Amino acid sequence: MFLEKRPTCVTVIGWVWIVLGGLMVLSGAMAMVIAITVLSTAGNESELSPIFHAAPYLCVVQIVAAVLGLVSGIHFLRLKAWSRSVLEALTWLVLIYVIGFMGYIVYDIAFTGSASNLIIIDEIIALTMGIMITAVYTVPLAIMLWYLRGPKVCNAMKTGD
Repeated sequence: MFLEKRPTCVTVIGWVWIVLGGLMVLSGAMAMVIAITVLSTAGNESELSPIFHAAPYLCVVQIVAAVLGLVSGIHFLRLKAWSRSVLEALTWLVLIYVIGFMGYIVYDIAFTGSASNLIIIDEIIALTMGIMITAVYTVPLAIMLWYLRGPKVCNAMKTGD
């Protein structure tokens, strides 16, 4: 009888977080450069959105979370039990962020729209696309959480330590 040492779902989740962490480090670093450039070249800082003033700090938070996801993904492949908890927490945070961002978009579209029929059609299209894009992100995250909390991953982590 063949006993699977590392389940396929562990391999897939680990590599997803390694790739996602690497891409998040790159995007956070690029956003940091852009934010610092915009802040340093802005003539009148009162014209800038308040988000620009917080952007460097948000970039640091993103880079720290990305490195944590990358390192945890590597250790997840090595079946370290602590990495499952970290990846589950990060996955929950990303899921909450995606849903919260969609909530903000719905709020923004619903309460800043116009009475024009053309604008209403555009708003319906934007909301539909927003819901579809949110589903594209939330469904894989929900599946990942289901596996992270499932018996296959839990049993693999017990045998890995």
